[in-house]
Amino acid sequence: MPLPVSLGSLTKLQTLCLHGCRLDNVATIGKLKQLELLSFADSKIVELPKEIEALTQLKQLDLRNCSNLQVIPENVLSKLSSLEELYMLNSFVRWNANGNARLVELESLPNLSTLEIQIENSKSIPQGCRFFHGLRSYKISIGDGWGNWEGNDERSRTLKLKLDAGIHLEDGIEVLLRGIEDLSLSEAVGIESVFYDLDREGFPQLKHLHIENDSSIQHLIKSTMRASCPAFPNLESLDLIDLMSLEKMCHGQLEMGSFGELGIIKIHRCDKLKSLFSFSSAKCLLHLREIEVESCKNLEAIVSEGSEDEHCNNEVIEFNQLSSLKLHYLPNLTGFCKIKEGTAPMELLFNELVSFPNLTSLAVRECKCLKYELF
Repeated sequence: MPLPVSLGSLTKLQTLCLHGCRLDNVATIGKLKQLELLSFADSKIVELPKEIEALTQLKQLDLRNCSNLQVIPENVLSKLSSLEELYMLNSFVRWNANGNARLVELESLPNLSTLEIQIENSKSIPQGCRFFHGLRSYKISIGDGWGNWEGNDERSRTLKLKLDAGIHLEDGIEVLLRGIEDLSLSEAVGIESVFYDLDREGFPQLKHLHIENDSSIQHLIKSTMRASCPAFPNLESLDLIDLMSLEKMCHGQLEMGSFGELGIIKIHRCDKLKSLFSFSSAKCLLHLREIEVESCKNLEAIVSEGSEDEHCNNEVIEFNQLSSLKLHYLPNLTGFCKIKEGTAPMELLFNELVSFPNLTSLAVRECKCLKYELF
């Protein structure tokens, strides 16, 4: 249904929310030139009319969950010169298509500080793009295959990134990575080490990292020399799923403070991985509460002696915060903790090198170190 013509007489109106409406024609809104907030959230709207370009006082435009939105005319968004907040998750994705809006238009919005947007085709991102640079808060999905956005609204800087050949890190995306709090990666073409290839400052603000469906990543962190800064010092959760080339979580010695806040780690179907952490790396995991490892065919231990471990000296590693441990379908797992043969019993789930004073949940299934199953 069209909006009533009488709405255009409310020329002093500053806020208009039309939530969950079925709307065919909203051109009348172009007469409300004092509008500062306009929201069509959850509405059935197909086209954003050209008349909206007259709303030069508009500071917030909310198009979230407008799944039917197919048309935003070219050069309309660029006219909204006062716009500070633009919300478009689970909505319009047809950038640059058939006279639709172009992403480069966002560069004409000098006050834009909050952006929630989905970019289905990574090639739509203009080279040398600048509209990412002024953002303080963002939720951005780049690349197809992510589906509808589902996430924690409290995370103010979130990026879902499919690193196919059409994405250029030098074209503004590296600006987002510097202050990122929640990062999801998929198909990270050309990336062998997340820390050193994507950000050499250690992702100091990152709290949640999810990586899936990748055949090139070999290490989460790789350094031929001692790192100059902690890696992932505020990371709280880590999910690694279907990383076919992942050989080690960490290659080289970690700086003190690395993984200092990590509470949850989940690893699924990473078949080249033989252990998660070296002894020295495991000592950084002071807040680890939950470990879940499943279907990693070649995993031999959760913690094992690494090249950076000069002398283990049978020192006990205490996982004081660990309350939940799940180990499923690990046919080569010889134990939780492993050092050189002859120095500790093999094919035992636990030995004297590790301590779990607060473990309350244990689930183990089809692991080499067990003669039976625990559920």
